[in-house]
Amino acid sequence: MSRKAVKLLNSFRQTLPAGNVKAAPPHGPFLGQKGVNIGKLSKEFNERTRHIVADAPVPTDFKVYTDRSFTFEIQITTTSWLLKRAAGIQKGSHGNEIVGRINVKQLYEIAKLKQQSNVVTKTTKLEDLTKLILKQAWRMGIEVHKATKVPEQAKQEAKKKSKESSSSSAAASSSSS
Repeated sequence: MSRKAVKLLNSFRQTLPAGNVKAAPPHGPFLGQKGVNIGKLSKEFNERTRHIVADAPVPTDFKVYTDRSFTFEIQITTTSWLLKRAAGIQKGSHGNEIVGRINVKQLYEIAKLKQQSNVVTKTTKLEDLTKLILKQAWRMGIEVHKATKVPEQAKQEAKKKSKESSSSSAAASSSSS
């Protein structure tokens, strides 16, 4: 009984929602057309991505073989998604409009996470990778500030200061009359 050699049938990358792959559209039919056993994939993929934030876009590299077996490698989610999540926004900006803010610590954490993702970024210095991610944040309309305070805390403190300055200026104007 001779066994046929299993050959690579298809190789591709697809971005899938972490912990939420189903046989239903849009991913089920697409992966089925590529020769992937979607039932087996959804069970295995969802299990391997359960520690990731639900529905986070996860780039995944697939190799499908002639016997309908497959392998897949999960990559770190996209930098733009990580930046938007850190800034608490749904969409970036394409112009000069600032739509969100993150601090340097958050930027550094994203860079450390991305550095683990593949061979190219593993060999890149963390400082250089952080600069690249900083440029991407700027292009998306996300401002990076040095303060370690969360933007909501900064807004509350600004309101307090403006109330204090308005009450002290009102007191100063009433005492000068």
